[in-house]
Amino acid sequence: MKKIKLSNYIDLCSWEKLHEKEICQDDWTIFHADKGSLNEVIEVDKKLSSKYILQVQFFIECKNIQLTHDDQEDHDLIKETRMTGDPEFDNLFKNNYNLYFLDHWRNYLGIEKMDMYDPDPFLSIKGSNISTIRNRNNNLLSISAFFPYNNFLSQDVRLIGWVWINENLDWPTRKNVHSVFIESLKSSEHKYFQAGILSKNHRSLNFFTKIGFEPLCIYLRPL
Repeated sequence: MKKIKLSNYIDLCSWEKLHEKEICQDDWTIFHADKGSLNEVIEVDKKLSSKYILQVQFFIECKNIQLTHDDQEDHDLIKETRMTGDPEFDNLFKNNYNLYFLDHWRNYLGIEKMDMYDPDPFLSIKGSNISTIRNRNNNLLSISAFFPYNNFLSQDVRLIGWVWINENLDWPTRKNVHSVFIESLKSSEHKYFQAGILSKNHRSLNFFTKIGFEPLCIYLRPL
């Protein structure tokens, strides 16, 4: 995520106080609320989704990540992590990202705004890494990318740039993939994680909420 100009940052007591006239018409606007809730985000999206792209920035301190009983079941999946700059993993990530994110959301985001989601600048950030999850037949089940990021509150966080999980997995396998992913966050050396989720991506909104992430701010930009 590119840096937003400080002039495009607005602090609110809650997102119920958000006024459309405050939204910048040629760039993203950050609306931060100390006591904001996901329900408020949903209500804002209902009112503005016909004219604006809304992205929720979720945040969590690593120690607060929640592991449910199901998430701790035994599994035989294999997770591998490499720093960016590895041609095999970089290309694997970009191919999947282009197919399952950019192509999927292109019409919604608008072609002129796609530069914000170009993966190459992220992959060039020192300290970034890509993780894969495979089964014992070496089939790719999931891929994700993580980047060092200093957010608008000047916190050094680990930004979850993108997570893809194969949609064709049966539910037991999907749960095990969730388990590996969550365990990797929980055991991380990093203190904070942040993830930007489009408001239309209901599955991801529900997943990150379930494991304890809370909305930190919302980004709005005209369609």
